[in-house]
Amino acid sequence: MKSSRENDNFRGDQNPMYMAYQSAGILMLLLVLAAVVSVEPAVSLPQFAMINGEKCIACHVNALGSGLRTTRGFYEMHEAGLLKPGKVGLGSIYRHDRETNQFLGDRFSFGTDMRYQTTRTPKSSDAKRRYFPMQFSMYSTFKVSPCLKAEGSYNFGPKKFLGQQKWTGSLILQPENSYTQLRAGYFQPSIGIRYDDHTIITRQTAGANGSSLIPPSYAEYGAEFNYNGMDWLTVTTGVFGARSLAENRILDRTGKEISLITDRNNPSFLGRLEFRHRAMDRNVNLLAGSSVLVNGDFNLISIFASAGLAKRVSLISEYARSDKKGMRRTHNGVVDVSCRVTKPLLLYVRGERGISRFSPDISAAEVYTNRVVFGAQIFPIPYVELRPEYRLVDTEQYKSSRYAVQLHLFY
Repeated sequence: MKSSRENDNFRGDQNPMYMAYQSAGILMLLLVLAAVVSVEPAVSLPQFAMINGEKCIACHVNALGSGLRTTRGFYEMHEAGLLKPGKVGLGSIYRHDRETNQFLGDRFSFGTDMRYQTTRTPKSSDAKRRYFPMQFSMYSTFKVSPCLKAEGSYNFGPKKFLGQQKWTGSLILQPENSYTQLRAGYFQPSIGIRYDDHTIITRQTAGANGSSLIPPSYAEYGAEFNYNGMDWLTVTTGVFGARSLAENRILDRTGKEISLITDRNNPSFLGRLEFRHRAMDRNVNLLAGSSVLVNGDFNLISIFASAGLAKRVSLISEYARSDKKGMRRTHNGVVDVSCRVTKPLLLYVRGERGISRFSPDISAAEVYTNRVVFGAQIFPIPYVELRPEYRLVDTEQYKSSRYAVQLHLFY
């Protein structure tokens, strides 16, 4: 009997080179279309933050990006798109007199993220294509005073991952005209680089049966201080609970499944440093840093370095190492190269490598994941993103190629 890896080997029209050429042709067509359409400023994603030389907190309430957008973040997408809304019959929906997501003066802010995706699991050669909702989140903030605001979010989408939570809520003390903040409540700690792709290997465990280590919508009770008093330095310290992280499971030396965190009531401690520099007349943006999360005999260390060429190209790299003493150690890395062809069109290729090493007493002593992702982030009209991707995946049990398409609606 052939192994699942042999059954799903590349062949015929599923050959990776053939599929890559097809994908390249589609991306070239998109590029040509984009080149002849007038454009406006684009949304701030991790890649765009490096291209523009900005901190994520400039456009998002969260220090690491994602979630509710600030007035600046909202305005960046107000008229962004390959097509202008008025030219496609949507002028009455996209009101050009609204340039902020704030209401009641500037006391209340509101935002949403909705994602829908189609894909096939890479584990089986005859897997059926699935169409499913990924996220339906709503965010809001209320300004209690000029320096204090309350924020919250709720995800109406399904909870699919261990440690994933449905809601967040916190109080943020932040002086006016400053990015330095003290935050306390129920939210995600500032771990590594926060991508908007939950499958990124630096937040997973590798292998054919790998799982999320830091899942989407991860949150803990805690407090975090982000110092952003200097353009070139960000210092973050925090203390958090561990009940969500404790939902993750791991095999002990006998092969029995246990909680990743030995004592779920034991606090986790976070430390983070981030250095930035703008060189060559501020046309080259450089970033380097590291974060450490520790809870008892578990730790997660992230080291990252990125570079951006103003208005055009970004290079993002990250290495993440987790260690559960005597049971499992993970080594995961990612390199992402993105090119903003036009402001509403970003093309990218990402390479990922992950290795999970277990105690010698466990039969699967080492497993791995290799992945290459070709994709595009396309903003056809304001607040709408299309994200086609083509993925090559290789693990210790299977090897496959798949394409996926995501629709992202946001406000």
